[in-house]
Amino acid sequence: MNKRVSKDQWLQAALDSLLEHGVNGIVIERLATTLGTSKSGFYWHFNNKDDLLESILSYWESEFTDTVINSSTQQHANAEKKLQSISDMIMDHQLGKYDMALRIWGNEDNGVRKRINKTDRKRLGYISEIFKELGFRGEEPENRASLFILYHAFLDSMFLDDTSANKRKKVRAYNKLLMKK
Repeated sequence: MNKRVSKDQWLQAALDSLLEHGVNGIVIERLATTLGTSKSGFYWHFNNKDDLLESILSYWESEFTDTVINSSTQQHANAEKKLQSISDMIMDHQLGKYDMALRIWGNEDNGVRKRINKTDRKRLGYISEIFKELGFRGEEPENRASLFILYHAFLDSMFLDDTSANKRKKVRAYNKLLMKK
């Protein structure tokens, strides 16, 4: 039971626990058991559960938002290809998987809600700029960006039994609708 576990593995297990059990269901002993390691390994990476919870938010902001925004595959692409690239990244890496669980947590904790709102504004600003590149003006870029973000956040929970190929086909159709003037 002395398996070495990285900080990212602890965070991923904690996110999975958040998804399955909610914030109160994140229990260090359960995470250690899930990861096949001892509880003492947790304290190598985190001071306590509060430190873990803070780290979950930072990890989500970084890995599930900043990674997409800073992706090199989008740097020189046109706006249409950027949207598709973002959609592909979200689907390929299940980047919307934890959004609902985090929002439920945010409904219970004002500090968490503020962090989620900050991340939402970052996402909205980035996607809105892409819609501006497509020629939308006024409120349209933000409205379309909101829809883009919403369908990605709910995609997996709405289409539980769909294959990956069917989801990808739907997302391509949604993107075309959003880009249509």
